[in-house]
Amino acid sequence: MTDITELVKRLRQLAFERGGVAHRLNDGTMIWHPLYLDAADVLEAQAKEIKIYQQTELTYVTRVADAQREYSEMQAKLKARIAELDAALVDVTARLVAAVSLLERGGKKAAPSNRMFNQMIVDYKNCIERSRAALSGEM
Repeated sequence: MTDITELVKRLRQLAFERGGVAHRLNDGTMIWHPLYLDAADVLEAQAKEIKIYQQTELTYVTRVADAQREYSEMQAKLKARIAELDAALVDVTARLVAAVSLLERGGKKAAPSNRMFNQMIVDYKNCIERSRAALSGEM
């Protein structure tokens, strides 16, 4: 950016020193066209646009980097949460298997009626199967 700034200053200085360029119009009138000033203005405007584009690009690059970092953090949190849930499911399934085993061996005294006892066993076994399927990744 400094090089462009120096060039703009030099063009403005040339415009001041030389006073522009004379042009003859169709009717014979002479006008002065400040060629160097026009070039300086155009160059300065383009430099400003380039700076705006660079800042915009930097903003987008920063946003993308932030989004990638947030995505990586979320992935790490999800992996940790899945590991926690997996461990909890293993624990619950093991305890449920033990409870069913005790109920089956202990008889029907664990429930107020035979029908309720049988339904409890069916429900527990279905839950065990769902847990085992989830743990093996077959769901």
